Amino acid sequence: MTTRIPQGDPVTASQIESWLTDLLLREMNVAPSNLAPDRRLSLCGIDSLQMVSLIGQLESWLGCHFTSNPLDRYPSLRSLSNYLARQLAAGRTTLDPASADEEGTIG
Repeated sequence: MTTRIPQGDPVTASQIESWLTDLLLREMNVAPSNLAPDRRLSLCGIDSLQMVSLIGQLESWLGCHFTSNPLDRYPSLRSLSNYLARQLAAGRTTLDPASADEEGTIG
């Protein structure tokens, strides 16, 4: 599932959210009832090792590198997907979510 995205148009937030949802459902066995676009991923029933795996697979798929944990600032599928799409559209591949300009946390 970690095949890199094809070159060309930047990946969209919707594509990232769909990819993440598929990963969580198929590879991490998250129940569909535990997933919602604005729900914190930490509440969907995956452990810390699965979170690390998710981040590593995102880096491989998108061809980027996180300098800090993006889930600290962008804890939901939607907030993370939107952040990533904006950064990739701007041509960034080294991503530092901790220093992002926009607020990504959810209540």
